Amino acid sequence: MRFALGFAVAVLLAAPAFADEVDTADGILNPEQLTLNYVVKNYDFAHGSLTYCAYGYAATKMGDHKDAIDIFKKCSDNGSDAASIWMSYMSENGYATAKSPQDAAAWAKKAADRGYKVGQYDYGLALLMGHGVKQDVDAGKKLIGMAAAQGDTAAKDLIDSGYNLDVAIPDPDRPAMY
Repeated sequence: MRFALGFAVAVLLAAPAFADEVDTADGILNPEQLTLNYVVKNYDFAHGSLTYCAYGYAATKMGDHKDAIDIFKKCSDNGSDAASIWMSYMSENGYATAKSPQDAAAWAKKAADRGYKVGQYDYGLALLMGHGVKQDVDAGKKLIGMAAAQGDTAAKDLIDSGYNLDVAIPDPDRPAMY
């Protein structure tokens, strides 16, 4: 009996934590503070860290692509190269946005322009294939070489293969380009 009474009291005390946010003349009751939505709306980059950007990954894995895009855009705009690569991924696959190889390439280019080896590799591949951008094999090879020089093993493997795209993107339906 004591356990049941104690449990009932605990549930009643905890109930307001799950109540909807209410705006009153005296302020907000039950403010939304422990949700992804709260983080997305209220993050302050001036005092934060890249931990916020990890919420974008979590949102993606939960299927909340709209919030993931909001997070990744903010993070990319504030210097996160990994967030630019995630935006490229979201654009390439059409998560919460139309599929767009052009946008995917533009996001990868943003990271490449900042010297990020994954961006250099991804944008280099786009240039090699002409995927979302005008094909420019020489520029693509240069970027992939820059990524390899920074230790990117996928870039090294692609160079070692003589730029055989099947090493980078296995696709039995794609004709050999090189």
